Amino acid sequence: MATPSEQRLWVIKVVAAGGVFLAMPVLLPVLLLISPLLPLAALLWLAYSKANGVCNGVKLSSDHVLSTEQPFQQTVFSPSKNKPAANSVAGSIPQTSSEPDKASDKGHQTAESASNVSCANGKDAGAASQKPDKTIPAPQQQATVQATGSAALLARIRQQRIASSKGNSAAAAPAANGAAPKQAQEVVVAYASQTGTAQEIARNIQAESSKHGIQSKVLSFNELGMDSLMKPHKQVVVMVVSSTGEGDPPDNSARFYGHSKRRSLSQDALRHINFTCLGLGDSNYTRYMGVPRAFKGRFGELGAKVFYPHLEADEVDGLEEFVDKWIAGLWGPLKATALGMTQSDASADAASAEAAIHGNAALSQAAGTASNPPDLAVANGHTPPSANGLTQKAQEAIPKGQTLPTGPGSAPLKGVPALPECRVKLVVEEDASKASQIRQAELQHPSAAEAEYRDREGMYSPEQPFWAVVSNACALTSTDSDRQVLHVEFDVEGSGMQYKPGDSVGLLPHNSPHLVQGLLQHLGQNGSQVFSVVSSSGDDTKLLQHLGWPCTLEHALMCGCDLTSIPRKSLLRLLGEHCSSQEDKQRLLHLSSIAGRQDYNTDIKAAQPSLLDLFHQFPSCQPPLAALLDCLPPLHPACVRHGLATNWLQQLCKPVIDGRVTAAEARVRLPLYLRQGGSFGPPTKADSGLPDLAAPMLMIGPGTGVAPFRGFLQQRQHQIAGHKGEAAPAWLYFGCRQAHEDFLYEDDLKGFESDGVLTKLRVAFSRAQSSKVYVQDLLRQDAQDVYELLQHPSVHVYVCGDGASMAKDVHAALISILESIGSLSTSDATAFLAAMTKQQRYVRDIWS
Repeated sequence: MATPSEQRLWVIKVVAAGGVFLAMPVLLPVLLLISPLLPLAALLWLAYSKANGVCNGVKLSSDHVLSTEQPFQQTVFSPSKNKPAANSVAGSIPQTSSEPDKASDKGHQTAESASNVSCANGKDAGAASQKPDKTIPAPQQQATVQATGSAALLARIRQQRIASSKGNSAAAAPAANGAAPKQAQEVVVAYASQTGTAQEIARNIQAESSKHGIQSKVLSFNELGMDSLMKPHKQVVVMVVSSTGEGDPPDNSARFYGHSKRRSLSQDALRHINFTCLGLGDSNYTRYMGVPRAFKGRFGELGAKVFYPHLEADEVDGLEEFVDKWIAGLWGPLKATALGMTQSDASADAASAEAAIHGNAALSQAAGTASNPPDLAVANGHTPPSANGLTQKAQEAIPKGQTLPTGPGSAPLKGVPALPECRVKLVVEEDASKASQIRQAELQHPSAAEAEYRDREGMYSPEQPFWAVVSNACALTSTDSDRQVLHVEFDVEGSGMQYKPGDSVGLLPHNSPHLVQGLLQHLGQNGSQVFSVVSSSGDDTKLLQHLGWPCTLEHALMCGCDLTSIPRKSLLRLLGEHCSSQEDKQRLLHLSSIAGRQDYNTDIKAAQPSLLDLFHQFPSCQPPLAALLDCLPPLHPACVRHGLATNWLQQLCKPVIDGRVTAAEARVRLPLYLRQGGSFGPPTKADSGLPDLAAPMLMIGPGTGVAPFRGFLQQRQHQIAGHKGEAAPAWLYFGCRQAHEDFLYEDDLKGFESDGVLTKLRVAFSRAQSSKVYVQDLLRQDAQDVYELLQHPSVHVYVCGDGASMAKDVHAALISILESIGSLSTSDATAFLAAMTKQQRYVRDIWS
């Protein structure tokens, strides 16, 4: 039997049910009338919530917005109390406090402090404890959890905010989250490079710039073009400039340099340009920093403004340390200029980025432990170290529990250069007829038109050379020597070239067919495939023109790419990125890093492996073809002095050298052009420019450095024959190993001496006795005579040959003579030679 309470409850239920039944005829029409308005009300509420951040009647501050990187999590409460479970995300409003400051602090805690955050994601909450609550979905299930009610509304709001912020994240995200402001000026890293050093530095700057939030592109000055700089939009230009020859602009900047000197350009043609210049040079050269200073000066004349101090880096002092410091200081001013940031903010941002880029120092230093240099052979330059040896050194250097980067783009090693950006795409020629024509043209190289090309003024270039016939070739060194020096003569009749002693010939070499075929086999590429190059950015910039495209891949590798020069670190970085073997990747990335500098010097610089050698050492390396072609340096002309060629000619001229055929029968043709020697020539009279026999000459040229002096003496011999007066002294200091091995042009030089053309011939034989003797030693032995000759007001001193050691040692010997015999201080002796250099009476043509 029901209790009185239960009876009353039943009565209430019956009355309520009856009331609802009786009210239905009235409520139903009302519901039908207002139902069309419900969607409109929902939309208005959604708009209001979006504008004011309202969720369940609670206004959310920006500190409570869900992370845009994690899926939304439904709030979970503890079943026992109204407080959140220990390991769950709190879903209540932050608790108020009678102390406003403390309440504010609680309200602004991050998602990692889950108990005081209005809305957070499950990943952060789960990280708060090692024992997850069973009611919280596992991380892999988070994406499937559905939000309901006001939580669902908040999720939709969040998604709308994310969508609206795309494309403008830099403006929407707070600076503390690392978002970069919109870039205000285009940034171009432009280089003028002959040997590849300036190009390497420029590409590294461009690659690192992305880590600092700066979008940029890297181009040679010829690729950039003067016209593109004159377009009326703000640009920032970071220049990396070197010189070549006697202070000439490198080949990949010569056209730009010529255009920039046009007198028709207005004085404010570059007023919208902000620039800085990193100049690379060698103070052993007479026109030190000639081209970098010319570029800087011309930009300034045309109205460009300097945004960061220039640097002139001298190879004599070592480039790397000074260049690295200059680049480290570049990012603050560059960000301030390109991104419109304040200098203080930009510098702070740059410092933070540098710290992030160069983190993990302990691992880097451990991976860069010293290693023993490999045994070097002399048969073919050097024998590269084995891959097993290189890998073992890298593995032994890694601390336990640490690993080197394994995936693309991951390089936490300190000092590993950023991965070079591939600027190009390769487009295969699909027209079979066109491809066939290109292949046939390459087989007939040089074509009849190329072979018959003539320039009236004799102004040939690498792009349009003169195809000369080899008229004579012979070896100057003995057959038992491990060195081979060739003397090659060319028939240039009808070329229009006017050359004089001191000029050089630029030869356009090709790579070995065996080397090219080995590369094609390793890369799995068809060498007969015809392709062209387009910019990956979609613009019309003509890139990699040195390949001669459209062309076959075999032609590009044979004639366009330098495959045998010392591999640059950017190339090692690229190769390391594309190794399937972790061991190969580890070693290549280490060799490209700051920590691997010592190993790079011994295993790469000293061993001088070719690209094919590297592939043999690291067989798992398979770089993309486009990236590889973009990273390889151009095959630059080999410049040699009149009368002496390089070892590259050995294979081409071998039948003639061996006497098997005559030069006329062999009919070897080579592309060449003339490069003027500038101030490196015999003394001339100031008024007429004719050779001056009254000016004494002191010539110092060991080894192949004697080549131009043979030309000097041939001209002098011809002049003396028709000269009535007495000629001034002419001394030559020559050096070689032994008389029977490599006394180059021995008969010619001794003949000049006996005829009186050469006043003094001094030869240093470095290996003819127990103690080695070099040209600088002979200068010191003749200190008194040398000092007296230096006192002649019109004496000319010439040094030609090795710049790595010989030129420095000769310079030091001259300083020592001025100090000991002339009683000059070191500073005065240095100033004396500097004055001679400025007057072009102390001239050096050297190479490293």
